[in-house]
Amino acid sequence: MTTTHYIACDLGAESGRLMLGTVGENRLSVEEIHRFPNGPVAIGGTLRWDVLRIFEELVTGLAKAAKRNIPVAGLSCASWGVDYVLVRPNEPVLAAPFHYRDARTEGMMEQAFTIVPASEIYAETGIQFMSFNTLYQLLADARSRPEVLSTASHMLLMGDYFNYLFSGVPRAEDSLASTTQLFQPGRRRWSTTLIGRFGLPSSIFPPVVPSGTILGSLLPDIAGRTGL
Repeated sequence: MTTTHYIACDLGAESGRLMLGTVGENRLSVEEIHRFPNGPVAIGGTLRWDVLRIFEELVTGLAKAAKRNIPVAGLSCASWGVDYVLVRPNEPVLAAPFHYRDARTEGMMEQAFTIVPASEIYAETGIQFMSFNTLYQLLADARSRPEVLSTASHMLLMGDYFNYLFSGVPRAEDSLASTTQLFQPGRRRWSTTLIGRFGLPSSIFPPVVPSGTILGSLLPDIAGRTGL
């Protein structure tokens, strides 16, 4: 049986790690090759994610993997849900993304229920109501920083964002999209009903793809920096 190697970028809200997975002879082995701390940054009375530092840590991990001199067949990033980065084609970060514990969503869920009843939101999405779900974060954006939201070409959840930085292809992996409270799990697509009724820009929601979808090749500049 051919031995195949993959890299998994496992991003948690407190730490991140890169794992080297090897499949061969009916066996999967997993080895940690890089680990780093993660957490919110308090700035200007808000809590944000330092996604540029996270990106640098991931690049460091990929470089470590490249030094193994083994062929890597693919890589992917997975992360916690709900939080996102707003981007444009020529701007990889429009604004420092908010941490889900930031206070800006306080009261947003109750405001949302005055527009669309909770029962209808649940019927569309089927997930637990939490004040920091992506829906309420986007409503906070629309209210407090509409200029940032209106200039974005895509809203990318964290794992999808780093896959985008590596491949240049903006997509939403369906299980991560399900954490937003803007996703129809039965039809595996964004809820155009909720997006429309809340007045959110539909253009920022990337195409939804199943887990394991091949997005493309590693971008040349990342390959050059890491040696992969």
